[in-house]
Amino acid sequence: MAKALFGDYKNDLSVALQAVRLASRATATVQKSLKKSEIETKDDRSPVTIADYAAQAIIIKHLSEHLGNATKFVAEEETSSLRERKNSGLLEEIVEIVEEVSGPSTQREVLEMIDLGNHDASAEKFWTLDPIDGTKGFIRGQQYAISLGLIEEGQVVLGVLGCPNLPLDQNRPFDAGDDEGGLYFAVKEAGSWSIRPDDEISKKSKISISSRTHASECLPCESVESSHSKLDFSGRIFRSMTVSQPPCRLDSQCKYAVVARGQADIYLRIPTDHNYQEKIWDHAAGALVASEAGAKVTDIRGKPLNFHYGKTLRENEGIACAIPAIHSELLRAISNTL
Repeated sequence: MAKALFGDYKNDLSVALQAVRLASRATATVQKSLKKSEIETKDDRSPVTIADYAAQAIIIKHLSEHLGNATKFVAEEETSSLRERKNSGLLEEIVEIVEEVSGPSTQREVLEMIDLGNHDASAEKFWTLDPIDGTKGFIRGQQYAISLGLIEEGQVVLGVLGCPNLPLDQNRPFDAGDDEGGLYFAVKEAGSWSIRPDDEISKKSKISISSRTHASECLPCESVESSHSKLDFSGRIFRSMTVSQPPCRLDSQCKYAVVARGQADIYLRIPTDHNYQEKIWDHAAGALVASEAGAKVTDIRGKPLNFHYGKTLRENEGIACAIPAIHSELLRAISNTL
């Protein structure tokens, strides 16, 4: 059944699910024990934890071992700072985390695995990875996602989201956390699905968008961080559409999953910088999960997301993800507001 459903991507999907499963297990452990001393700061001042590096090493190691050493990766992290003497202790902690879920690993191997993510996105087929999407949510003990997507000839054909803190029970608040979370995945033209982290794929559950048809009934979701999206503009857009419910706010590509499973109906991201180019790893897996569940995903000008141009969505501006019944109305409201 699974073979027929997922066709030629059955093996890729199985390997990807296990890789994200392992990384989810490792990052959840780190999050529970996170200390301020374990937080590194990038040059752009966004927080990065040891979990970023460990998750990237774990996933690339697993995919390389099971799909071949020629597998290409476009990922967020690189090791220049980790190779500095002052961060030797940080590197030791990362190796320990990798070993806990992936077996014996040396510092050299971990560094090499992380740096395999430096492909320039020019290959016809490659994986794109954000090992911790929503790092501020991760540090707050709230929502984050492990995002892994497979791109072929500029098309996202497979996506897996690990959401370790997103309760499968939709009656629970987003900030309640979860002991298990879930995995959300999609293969192009094969629908969107969810499973518990330790379940076999045979126990998957199909997910789909809500059946709501009017904007006034819809629930939007958006970023927690005002630095990530123009929340004041979003508010004006929602009011012009007579959306009556206040937005639910959560970090990361979990927002795509929330729309995909019918809990919310709109995910709107309006960049705070007009010149900002979205990164492919921030949207590849999530956009596929949402679209295969029935949502329509474009940029805020109505253009399809274009993954043909390397590491960024340079032909796109922002994100407009919504149920089809109101997507056109959302675009009109955006145009009239911006």
